[in-house]
Amino acid sequence: STFIMTSLVTFVVGIIGYTGTIRINQMLDDLYSVNLEGIKFASSLENKGLALRVSILKHMSVPDLQEKLTHEKDIEDIYSSYLKAIDEYKTTAKSGREKVIAGTLEDSIKSYKDAVNRLLPFSREGNIAEVNKIVTVAAPIFTERIAPALKELVTLNSDQAKSAHENSSSVSGMITIIMIVSIIAAMALSVIVSLI
Repeated sequence: STFIMTSLVTFVVGIIGYTGTIRINQMLDDLYSVNLEGIKFASSLENKGLALRVSILKHMSVPDLQEKLTHEKDIEDIYSSYLKAIDEYKTTAKSGREKVIAGTLEDSIKSYKDAVNRLLPFSREGNIAEVNKIVTVAAPIFTERIAPALKELVTLNSDQAKSAHENSSSVSGMITIIMIVSIIAAMALSVIVSLI
């Protein structure tokens, strides 16, 4: 009888521990797959954006047409990978706000690329005055639309990561308390049953 009671309480404690571990594991998986991926995505786009702007500056600064054409290919490749990264992120974004930010990033980079497409022929000709006019329109797309969207995405994912951490700590504490109470109850029942 004491053995059965102790076995049942041990079984219950084991089930509680197991289900709690699964729940915490799911929270940690979400933390990685949702929040850290969002931050990694933002960092990746920041790097691609920098590489894109560097290639455009190189295009404008070299006099040789062949070099300019090489930089144009680089610009196209970077732009394509930027759009591909946004498309991939849209499929994994969990919140509506993340999807809106991804849409803003996509629209902004397309606007930027349109400006770049107008700029490249003038750069090939060495027409700096026209290049500068287009740059004054294109540059704010990064500083006023893309950079703030990336910053918001990082903040959003960071806040969600903090919340997930707090939730997992709360669940862990609750499971620990339930397990301790269950063990104490099992010991008390064992003593009571053995005295009867």
